[in-house]
Amino acid sequence: MEKEELLIKKLKANIKEWDRHIAEAKQKIDISSGEKKNDYEQEIEEFSNKIANAKKEIEKLGKRLKSW
Repeated sequence: MEKEELLIKKLKANIKEWDRHIAEAKQKIDISSGEKKNDYEQEIEEFSNKIANAKKEIEKLGKRLKSW
C-alpha cells in the first residue's frame, strides 16, 4: 500500500513538471516559426500524452488503494 502511495506522489510530481514544460513550449511557439515551432508543438503533444497516461495510472492505483 505504501508503494502505491509513493508512486502516486511521484506521478503527481511528474505531472507538475510536464505541465511546466508544456507552458514553456507554448510560450516559445508564440515567438517561433517553421521547424522550431513544429518541434515545440511535438513536445507539447508528447508531454500531454505522458500526463494522460500518468493520470490513468493514478486512477488505477487509487482504485487499488480503495479496495484494501
